Amino acid sequence: MSAEGKLTMLKHAKCCAGKVRHPSAGAAEAHLRSLAKRDNRAMSVYFCTLCKKWHVGHNRYGAADAKASGHR
Repeated sequence: MSAEGKLTMLKHAKCCAGKVRHPSAGAAEAHLRSLAKRDNRAMSVYFCTLCKKWHVGHNRYGAADAKASGHR
């Protein structure tokens, strides 16, 4: 495997480790709603370009959610 391939695998492992991979934005949003009931921190739905699935995560920069990027 090339060095670039190994780097991509490491990024993927770090990015997606412990996160649920949702097949759609709608599924991720449903998960977000269930989490919001027990976690007061700002969270959003975003599309992961590494695994090509949707994740729910805490907002790092206070930005709007990643759905604005046009992925669905």
